[in-house]
Amino acid sequence: MGRPYIGASGGVGHEYAVAEHVTVQTEYSYVHLGKFDAFTDAGTTLSDRLSFHKISTGLNFRF
Repeated sequence: MGRPYIGASGGVGHEYAVAEHVTVQTEYSYVHLGKFDAFTDAGTTLSDRLSFHKISTGLNFRF
Protein backbone atom coordinates (compact mmCIF):
# COMPACT_ATOMS: atom_id res chain seq x y z
CA MET A 1 0.00 0.00 0.00
CA GLY A 2 2.66 2.44 -1.05
CA ARG A 3 0.31 4.76 -2.92
CA PRO A 4 -2.69 6.76 -1.76
CA TYR A 5 -6.15 5.45 -2.54
CA ILE A 6 -9.04 7.79 -3.26
CA GLY A 7 -12.68 6.80 -2.89
CA ALA A 8 -16.13 8.25 -2.93
CA SER A 9 -19.17 7.92 -0.73
CA GLY A 10 -22.73 9.13 -0.78
CA GLY A 11 -25.80 8.61 1.28
CA VAL A 12 -29.09 9.79 2.64
CA GLY A 13 -30.58 9.94 6.08
CA HIS A 14 -33.68 10.92 7.98
CA GLU A 15 -34.28 11.91 11.58
CA TYR A 16 -37.75 12.08 13.12
CA ALA A 17 -38.73 13.58 16.49
CA VAL A 18 -40.90 11.19 18.50
CA ALA A 19 -40.91 13.39 21.62
CA GLU A 20 -39.48 16.75 22.68
CA HIS A 21 -36.02 15.33 23.45
CA VAL A 22 -36.11 11.99 21.60
CA THR A 23 -35.50 11.30 17.91
CA VAL A 24 -35.09 8.19 15.80
CA GLN A 25 -32.88 8.13 12.74
CA THR A 26 -32.00 5.94 9.80
CA GLU A 27 -29.14 6.35 7.35
CA TYR A 28 -27.92 4.69 4.16
CA SER A 29 -24.39 5.08 2.80
CA TYR A 30 -22.60 3.68 -0.23
CA VAL A 31 -18.80 3.69 -0.21
CA HIS A 32 -16.69 2.94 -3.30
CA LEU A 33 -12.93 2.70 -2.82
CA GLY A 34 -11.96 1.68 -6.35
CA LYS A 35 -9.78 -1.18 -7.51
CA PHE A 36 -7.28 -2.76 -5.13
CA ASP A 37 -4.34 -4.95 -6.16
CA ALA A 38 -2.55 -7.25 -3.71
CA PHE A 39 0.62 -9.13 -4.55
CA THR A 40 1.23 -12.59 -3.12
CA ASP A 41 4.51 -14.28 -2.19
CA ALA A 42 3.98 -16.63 -5.15
CA GLY A 43 4.23 -13.68 -7.55
CA THR A 44 0.56 -13.52 -8.51
CA THR A 45 -1.68 -10.49 -8.27
CA LEU A 46 -5.10 -10.52 -6.64
CA SER A 47 -7.43 -7.74 -7.80
CA ASP A 48 -10.79 -6.69 -6.44
CA ARG A 49 -13.08 -3.69 -6.38
CA LEU A 50 -13.76 -2.44 -2.87
CA SER A 51 -17.24 -1.08 -2.18
CA PHE A 52 -19.95 -1.58 0.41
CA HIS A 53 -23.42 -0.48 1.50
CA LYS A 54 -24.17 0.55 5.08
CA ILE A 55 -27.57 0.94 6.71
CA SER A 56 -27.81 2.21 10.27
CA THR A 57 -30.52 3.22 12.69
CA GLY A 58 -30.34 5.16 15.91
CA LEU A 59 -32.22 6.47 18.88
CA ASN A 60 -31.11 9.89 20.14
CA PHE A 61 -31.77 11.52 23.51
CA ARG A 62 -31.19 15.30 23.58
CA PHE A 63 -30.31 16.98 26.88
